[in-house]
Amino acid sequence: MSLRSVAAALFCLVALTPLVRADGLLQLRFRGKVDRTVFSEERKEAHFVGQLVEVEIGANVAGKPHSLTLHVHLAPGTTGVDLARLVERRLTSIGIKSVGTPDSGNLWVESARYVHLRLGGGLRAEIALAEGAPTSLAIRPPTRDTTEQALRVDVTTVIRPSGGLPVRGAADLVIPLGKSSSAASISAALARAGQKEWISDRPTGDTWRPVRMTNGAAITGFSMGLGNGRGDWRVELRL
Repeated sequence: MSLRSVAAALFCLVALTPLVRADGLLQLRFRGKVDRTVFSEERKEAHFVGQLVEVEIGANVAGKPHSLTLHVHLAPGTTGVDLARLVERRLTSIGIKSVGTPDSGNLWVESARYVHLRLGGGLRAEIALAEGAPTSLAIRPPTRDTTEQALRVDVTTVIRPSGGLPVRGAADLVIPLGKSSSAASISAALARAGQKEWISDRPTGDTWRPVRMTNGAAITGFSMGLGNGRGDWRVELRL
């Protein structure tokens, strides 16, 4: 077989081989409480109501993918701490390693592959990737509460000069989320907002990912948050 034939065969093999999913250390910090109110015209008064939330987490366990899908209706007054405890218990039950910090709403997930969240109603979450940048981020519009808010993403960075000490840095982006925002318009807005300092791309029309900084710095960690928990925007983050 000629060298050209061997090269062509190897190219086809690589092209047909599915990409290995990355995994890493994921941090979730649930905050707030369910305090959504509805006004009754009949009784001329407002009352508290519950909130449907979506928590979806994928992780590798002994080299095999495991996933949690938790779509639950939470009673008024349920706190972020309460939700974190429930998520930790469910993760443990299917073998995904996680560590919760008591009474804080903080949860660490080992070997995570992705996290999808839709909260709102007063609940919100800070999300951090402790060991690098995500491979994709999508923000999808609310299904119920269309409250405008802001999306914040931030990174820590490092430049490692030859023979010198690492040079640490940080950067952040903030973009508004409006009633007409779509996943595609949000990913485009992130790309535009960071074009002077960030090198990023859009893996698909409705997703975005930071790659590195324009000064050559590598991204060592990533975190993000959504406003005040009023709108039930959906976050889809893949490691």
